[in-house]
Amino acid sequence: MDVIDALRADQWLENHPEAPADQRVQIKRQVRDAFYTDTEAWKRQVLAQATEAAQQALQGLSHP
Repeated sequence: MDVIDALRADQWLENHPEAPADQRVQIKRQVRDAFYTDTEAWKRQVLAQATEAAQQALQGLSHP
């Protein structure tokens, strides 16, 4: 539900560019918190997946 609530708030913000700056900051923080886990294990996993994806992309580009 946290992700859905954050996405709803972000969509609302997209449709209300006149929203006050402090509300914009709060919603952007809500979205970040819904998708970002600030742990070393999570960061290592993200790096490993990104590295694997980059290697696969390079491999795909090198083979016609």
